[in-house]
Amino acid sequence: MRQSGLILLLSVNLLIACATTAPTSERTDEVKAPVLVEPKAEVKVETKPSNNTVVAAIECPISDVICPMNYAPVVCSAGTYEGKEQPLSTRLMVWGSNVCVGRLRLNKEACSRKLLPSKLGDVRCVPDATGGHCPGTQAVCKENVKPSVCTATSYAGQALTEDQKITGAAKNECLARAALRMAACRANLDPDALDGIECRGATGRGGL
Repeated sequence: MRQSGLILLLSVNLLIACATTAPTSERTDEVKAPVLVEPKAEVKVETKPSNNTVVAAIECPISDVICPMNYAPVVCSAGTYEGKEQPLSTRLMVWGSNVCVGRLRLNKEACSRKLLPSKLGDVRCVPDATGGHCPGTQAVCKENVKPSVCTATSYAGQALTEDQKITGAAKNECLARAALRMAACRANLDPDALDGIECRGATGRGGL
């Protein structure tokens, strides 16, 4: 009897020992701390400025330079931009008291039009034959719309052929006459020497 009781007591103690050393993964009363996940920070992607913007910032505005004071009027123009030929009617063109002033004004005009001076090509400065009348003051015209085309049939007393005639077109006669004078300036002609000017109504959009 005493031996049986001892065996029973040992069995009970073994069961208690096993219960207290059970793996923690099998315990159901363990409370786990919540896992905190930090929100991801917003990533801002900064776009780099284009090459043209960077170059323009470097090239423009054009710094003033000291030009000689000699008076030798010229008209300067850029025949190409980025290697592409520019038509006479729209190419960059300025007038100056000498070559230095003319080139300086040409670069400044390029910047004012958001063009890069370094991309101007076929730059030429020739003696100004306009008598100092170009580019002239801006015409003050009404805003009425009546498309017109004005043509000069003679220059400095000489009749012009059909191929030589100079024309200007705009949304009304006043502006068309101003466009005619500017066309003469771009051809390096004195606008005050234009004669035999005829204006007529334009059909369609014409030069508008």
